[in-house]
Amino acid sequence: METEKQVISHAKKTAKELGLRFIRISMRPGVEVGWADSFIMGPNRHLLGLETKRPGQPATPMQLKRGREMMSFGFAWAKCDSRSDVDFTLINFAKHCVGHPLMTREEFEAL
Repeated sequence: METEKQVISHAKKTAKELGLRFIRISMRPGVEVGWADSFIMGPNRHLLGLETKRPGQPATPMQLKRGREMMSFGFAWAKCDSRSDVDFTLINFAKHCVGHPLMTREEFEAL
């Protein structure tokens, strides 16, 4: 089974391969909770909040709230708990950043 550390490492590697900028966030006491673990910057001023979890672990209610908040301001947010989720999310985010049509989950899984 994959660990959260492996999911994060894969996200960092995949982002670089796709020409995206991966930024890992370290929270300190006194900082607002629930923000994504990492942020991915893409071309044309696009930003993705990426919440990584170990397989099967859900996002907390506060993390979901922060994700909805990001999306309400026009930014992207996703929760990934596997390398496959990371691939699907980052490939589609990269395509979105440069205006390419997005891939459906079925098209991705057929690769």
